[in-house]
Amino acid sequence: MKSRRNAVAEDGSGLEKIAKLYNNVTWERCKVIVRAARPHFLERLAQERSQLQEKGAPVQEGAEHERKIPRHLRIRQKFGEEAHHVDTKPCLADDWSGFCQSVKKMRERREEHREKLRQAKQHDEKMVLAKKTAYLIGQCTYDGR
Repeated sequence: MKSRRNAVAEDGSGLEKIAKLYNNVTWERCKVIVRAARPHFLERLAQERSQLQEKGAPVQEGAEHERKIPRHLRIRQKFGEEAHHVDTKPCLADDWSGFCQSVKKMRERREEHREKLRQAKQHDEKMVLAKKTAYLIGQCTYDGR
């Protein structure tokens, strides 16, 4: 009796060999399906554009430029935590000291942001307290006794 490994022909691509060996095989009570992966989005886009050019259809001029990465991103480290802005401009860190400076700068900005949030929260709490007291004082009446 021949094993499945010996049954695979020596000629053919690696994908064909793997597909013949492992397609429709049961592994941990699941059926394994082997097939070629879809091409990357940018490859498909380039192929579609070349097909449009062959047909003579106009191609969008701005479509060839890659999407720019936004300069500032909002990062929230934990659920419910306020998001802080991170500058995504690349910086050179040729040595360890350059890397440490970049990390220090990022930490300082995060702490500045947290301090601003603390101050804003304290201010909001004071305003709420002032409104409550003003409301309570307005409700009090003096009988003159």
